[in-house]
Amino acid sequence: MPELLSEVDKRKHLESLSDEVKQFHPFLEALLSKMPRVTSVSNTHGPNERGADFIIERTDDTTGGDSEFVAVIVKVGKIDKNFSSSGITDQIRECQLARHLPGGKRVEFVHEVWIFTNESITQIGREGISRQYPDRRIKFFESQNIVPLINKHLPNYWFNIPVDIGDYLRGVDIKLKNQDKTLSILGGVDSDFYVDQAISPIRPLYESKLQKLKRDKNRKTIHEILNENKCILIEGEAGFGKSKLLRYVGRYYCVPANYIKTKTIPLYLNYADIHDNLSSIILKLIRENITTKINKDELESCTILVLIDGFDEKRIDESDRVKSLLLIRDEIRKIPNAKALITSRPLNISDKYADLKSGIVWYEIMPMSIKGMFAFLTSLCKKESISSRIIDDIKKSNIFKQLPKSPIAALLLARLLEEQSKDLPSNLTELYLKYTELMLGRWDMERGMQSQKEFEAAVIIITNIAVYFIENNLPYCSSEEAKGFFSGYLNKRNLEINHLILYEKLINRSGIILHDPDNGRITFKHRTFFEFFYATTKVKNHDQGFISNKIYDPYLKNIYFFYVGLQKDCEPVLTEMMNVIPSNDGQRLTRVIFFADYLLAGYMTPYDFIKKSFERMIKELSQLYINIITGKIDTPFRSNPEMIILWLFQAVVRSVYGFEFYKNALSECALGIVTDAELSNEEKAFGVFFISVIGVELKVNNPFDGLLEHLEGGLPLPVQFGIHYEIKNIKIHSKLLNRQTRKLNRYQRESDKGIKDAINNIHEMPLFNLLDQRKRKNLNKIQ
Repeated sequence: MPELLSEVDKRKHLESLSDEVKQFHPFLEALLSKMPRVTSVSNTHGPNERGADFIIERTDDTTGGDSEFVAVIVKVGKIDKNFSSSGITDQIRECQLARHLPGGKRVEFVHEVWIFTNESITQIGREGISRQYPDRRIKFFESQNIVPLINKHLPNYWFNIPVDIGDYLRGVDIKLKNQDKTLSILGGVDSDFYVDQAISPIRPLYESKLQKLKRDKNRKTIHEILNENKCILIEGEAGFGKSKLLRYVGRYYCVPANYIKTKTIPLYLNYADIHDNLSSIILKLIRENITTKINKDELESCTILVLIDGFDEKRIDESDRVKSLLLIRDEIRKIPNAKALITSRPLNISDKYADLKSGIVWYEIMPMSIKGMFAFLTSLCKKESISSRIIDDIKKSNIFKQLPKSPIAALLLARLLEEQSKDLPSNLTELYLKYTELMLGRWDMERGMQSQKEFEAAVIIITNIAVYFIENNLPYCSSEEAKGFFSGYLNKRNLEINHLILYEKLINRSGIILHDPDNGRITFKHRTFFEFFYATTKVKNHDQGFISNKIYDPYLKNIYFFYVGLQKDCEPVLTEMMNVIPSNDGQRLTRVIFFADYLLAGYMTPYDFIKKSFERMIKELSQLYINIITGKIDTPFRSNPEMIILWLFQAVVRSVYGFEFYKNALSECALGIVTDAELSNEEKAFGVFFISVIGVELKVNNPFDGLLEHLEGGLPLPVQFGIHYEIKNIKIHSKLLNRQTRKLNRYQRESDKGIKDAINNIHEMPLFNLLDQRKRKNLNKIQ
């Protein structure tokens, strides 16, 4: 927190208070309530005060927590040798009288008196007052020693923020800071450490890398996005830092200087806690947490920012999820000074729910850059005195060519470096395996795991809890339930391990599961942890029927990813998954996307199998695309022009297959497609085009030459324009590419109305209109 006032300025500010009741009393009441062991502060100022302006009730630690009472006398101005004239001595005498506090509690005797003044108390004044009442414990507080108390217990006071608002903001900040500490994977790094996250609108526009760079340059911050919108949903893949983003935003607005600038008051909620009663729950929670604690007049000029984390953590069907979003949006609309920021994994909600587009803006957290991950790890190495050679080793390893560019991957790897692990993991699954082994104590006995059997028991129990979470769709369970897992396993075995001791060790030292004392429950530090442990039990038990259509369920994707990754060389497993036929068109697209990760997870599988599987996925994508643009499949894509649909498909394929792992497969797979006699020329053209844009992503030389060499004479017009838009992303243009460019330029200069209409239609006309137009032309030909 920035220091806006010096200690001298702070004392001067206190000394400038001239009205004891209106200025000094309110702030002092708030300060007293924050002091250690104080359980209540009663304002007794008035005709029946009996000498005390306040009565403090506090616990007496020496007698096991019994209550004791302190009388507080408040004065404005200097207290010197003439203290009697201010009435202090009379007030001290009256403080010993019995009284009733507000609420009816009777206080018989008060043996301790605190005297507060906003200026100074001379030594003569102190001695004179103490001599008159030698049987009383009297403490003196003047501006010089009140300032440190304010700094410690009521720091927002110096920012001229109303005490009730400052008090609320400080409480939220402490809560979120504690969550950050509890959830932090990095033991040696301050919980305030924040990896800046790039946030971008989800927009269906065909844009080259150059255009994307220009848009990224003008990207808005999360605070600008919040300033311009009322209800925002931010999607991000697992481990992309959605919860961290929300806690960062909440804490940002708790900083006094930021509150003064924005007048924003955050309210942090977890979707799992409000899901069962969404109707009017937000308004109810605003009343309980904010409007009952903050002056109504002060709130009128403020914005209440409702932060809702983990919208995806309840496994509900699409219609219920849409209904929940609409309820949140509609409730926020009804509250004039409220805004909402919601975070979730990608929801993949279909376009048929058009009403969602009204009033909710969609953004996504972008992957971290490799440069950003290296910068983060380099900073950590400097902080922890880790050899910089490790960073050089990472640069040479395959891990950054395979890991998702997410904060969770960077943090897990950083933790391994922090613990000075000698072996670098090869992929994400191995990273989780090494990390969980490390944190459960197998490599570090200082964590309190005294034996191998404790480690093995801990793994089994945590795995059982993970299975319980997944199979019952739970993000957490009660502490008592969790202890039941420990006792249920250990009491049946002669391992000589106390279940409560092992429970405490795992809660306090594992860094994987954590205890939420406020709600009396336990959860995992990150959802991917219990997905990982769930996958381990499926591998161990060889569950029949586990491989099913569920491999296309976004909620279970990470589990199947870990399931494959844990087996590494797993051609039979991947073959079985390949043979699972999608049950609908949505699963057909999901299949192509998900298998990019599944094949990557099984990186030790023979590469010939990987190449054949990759080729099969591209063929299926090409066929799916053609079925959409020819109207054989009725999809929400039909409301977009054909070029936009092509952009969406190429953006997906280059995003999920744009890894070095697939680079050596590109040319062979492209050749396999163009020589496949069972494919139409159109299917070949679009299939090789999708492979070519992956080549652009991986900086392959002349990525379109194979397409142009084999299919130049029969390229569909959308493919030709797709190549045209990618030219800006290719540094060196081959003769074939230059010839194709000249050819397309002639098309665009052509005066023929049919050609102009065709170009305009694929760029501007929604697909359903274009299909109707083609249908009418065919009917006319028949007639």
